[in-house]
Amino acid sequence: MLVGGALPMRFLEAQWPPGVPVQVHATADDPFDDGPEVAAEFRSDVEQAGGVVEAFTYPGSGHLFNDPELPDEFQPAEAEEFYARLLEFIAR
Repeated sequence: MLVGGALPMRFLEAQWPPGVPVQVHATADDPFDDGPEVAAEFRSDVEQAGGVVEAFTYPGSGHLFNDPELPDEFQPAEAEEFYARLLEFIAR
C-alpha cells in the first residue's frame, strides 16, 4: 500500500518482491507527482516481478491526504475512501 505515489525500484537499488500486489493512492494535483513516465516504470517493475498494480487517483492536492495530523494536506472524504480500499485490499 503506497500513499502519495511510488518510485521505480532503481531509485531504491532494489527489486520488487516476486508476486506481491500493490495499491498506489495519490491525488490528481499532488505537488510531488513525478509524472506518468515514473508511474509507468514503477508499474513495469511490479508487473515484471509478477505482481499486480492497482492505482487510485483522488481529487485534490494533498500529498499525504489520509493523514489527519497534516491539516494542510488532509482530505477527509478521500481518506475515508482510501481506508475502505485499504481494508478491502488487506482482506484479499
